[in-house]
Amino acid sequence: MNSAWDVVGVVAETLSWIGLGIGLLLAVAALLLRLYDGSWKPATIVILEAERGPVARWILDDGIHERPLTAAEAHALGSAEVHHAYVSTRDSGWMRLHRTASSLHVMPRLALIFLGVGALGWLVSFVQTLAD
Repeated sequence: MNSAWDVVGVVAETLSWIGLGIGLLLAVAALLLRLYDGSWKPATIVILEAERGPVARWILDDGIHERPLTAAEAHALGSAEVHHAYVSTRDSGWMRLHRTASSLHVMPRLALIFLGVGALGWLVSFVQTLAD
């Protein structure tokens, strides 16, 4: 047919292989990250000032837990003493300010983007094959 149309077909097929391959790998990685992360339950934390800096303390059924806050966490929490956070159901000594980690938001979206590019490339390549 047309040499330009053949180039479009080759580029589309390349994008489909790359997009679908990387997209599937990212989807599997996102699933594994989600499984590794486990579940988190809400908890009320109290911010205390210690010699080494601000400390978050919370009470659960198995006792009192605490951990030092990073500078970014202390800044995000502000000056109030009582806050809501999330505690891991696997290890009650793990605490974070958000229910899900940022990597759990980024990985599935990247997987969808790559899978979308791969599917679009496959569709263009399929149409180009039918046109020949």
